[in-house]
Amino acid sequence: MTLEENAMKKEKKITYFGLTLEECKNVFDAIDGLVVIDHKGIIKYLSPDLFDALEELYGIELPQKVVGKSIHEIHPTSKISSAFAKEEQQEAYFYLSDGFISVARIKPVYDHGQIAGAIDYDLFTDSWQLQSFAEKLETVLNGTIMTKNKGFGNVSEFYNKKKESKYMVADIIGKSLAIERIRQKIYNLVESDSTVLITGESGVGKEVVAQAIHSSSMRSRFPMVEVNCASIPEHLFESELFGYEEGSFTGAARGGRQGRFQMADKGTIFLDEIDQIPYHMQPKLLRVLQEKEVVTVGGKKIKIDIRIISATNKDLKKLVEEGLFREDLYYRLDVINMEIPPLRQRTEDIPLLAQAHIQRLNPVLNKAIIGITQEAAGILKEYDWPGNIRELFNAIERAMNECSGDTLESKHFKELNIARLKEFIVDEPMEAKENLLGKLMDDTEKRILEKALKLNDWNITATAEFLGISRPSLHYKIKKYNLSKKDDRG
Repeated sequence: MTLEENAMKKEKKITYFGLTLEECKNVFDAIDGLVVIDHKGIIKYLSPDLFDALEELYGIELPQKVVGKSIHEIHPTSKISSAFAKEEQQEAYFYLSDGFISVARIKPVYDHGQIAGAIDYDLFTDSWQLQSFAEKLETVLNGTIMTKNKGFGNVSEFYNKKKESKYMVADIIGKSLAIERIRQKIYNLVESDSTVLITGESGVGKEVVAQAIHSSSMRSRFPMVEVNCASIPEHLFESELFGYEEGSFTGAARGGRQGRFQMADKGTIFLDEIDQIPYHMQPKLLRVLQEKEVVTVGGKKIKIDIRIISATNKDLKKLVEEGLFREDLYYRLDVINMEIPPLRQRTEDIPLLAQAHIQRLNPVLNKAIIGITQEAAGILKEYDWPGNIRELFNAIERAMNECSGDTLESKHFKELNIARLKEFIVDEPMEAKENLLGKLMDDTEKRILEKALKLNDWNITATAEFLGISRPSLHYKIKKYNLSKKDDRG
């Protein structure tokens, strides 16, 4: 029986409808994540719990700005239109919510046997409801979950594997638009096996994004093997990546050895610093992508099922133009591109990253630091961070080791303050004059004192400690240059 025939049969059944329009709306409002569209894909209804998400992701503030628009204009990645497919529809869809897989249901709506629209709604309001349901289901089925092909043996195995993941989407911290877009891209890749190229400066968190992509994918049950291409000697690349057979060269281990690609079979391989792969190895990597097989040193062909994620802090397009990287390989790797902006371009993320690292380090350093002062946060946001998140985390750890209280203050970031002072002191053209060196030194010392006093809110003890001089010496210099807080105009 076709879907249309089944719909007609249902409509022939006698129904008793005693709900008012207001009661119908109350029922709709009670269904989490409900979207209703007509046969043209025009939005007819959205449940209230979706309003905040739309505002956060797309900047849409009011529901009346949404109703009447095409679903693909408001939510380009929505799968609700799949309900209109002629073939048997797939009613259950998986997507990512807070780093965990959630489930939505999509169904067509019929009017006299013809598709009039579709509905899409969540089966669970959050990942913990899904986990609770799965655990109950496991108990009912005595621990056995019916699966096909690559499914998990049981639900506990699935969640335990998730807990073993090094990083998940929730570990990508930040509220900037750039970070929101990265998280959204990962959500869209849950069911994809496409290769991903992650680009960005050193220290921006490319490994975290790579791990999050793997842990949220359908391959998360299987291993993610990390390879730093810069750390492998050139003459060992082939055997490291593809393995070797016994007796294939002098010193080969008995029984041969698996390569990294074989270790990652059915999972993901992460090739960090992909720009460092030798040119003569690039055609062999291209062959792996095209043929889905590796050839070991020794000539054995081995089929593999693998996803490749690569990362670089270099401009691969420029390397292609310079003849240092194969163009065909570049396009094979760059199917999905994720560019992570440097920290200086998303300063609103810095306090969140700092707070997260403080909480992470407290048990390691045996500290109980609750946070960071507003002034110290200002210092972190004004610094340029050439080393990005890696440098930020080092600065936080250094400050925590120096802190004896429960809050990180500006005095705990001396190195950053000094860097700010250096930026503050600029070379100015000056005419030659008598005792020029002495005047330059006095002028520079005065400006350093002014800036240091301002940074420490004119606290004499803190400023003297910051500058590494005694309180009497600081008082003398303040008097010498006739400095006072009332002259501080910011």
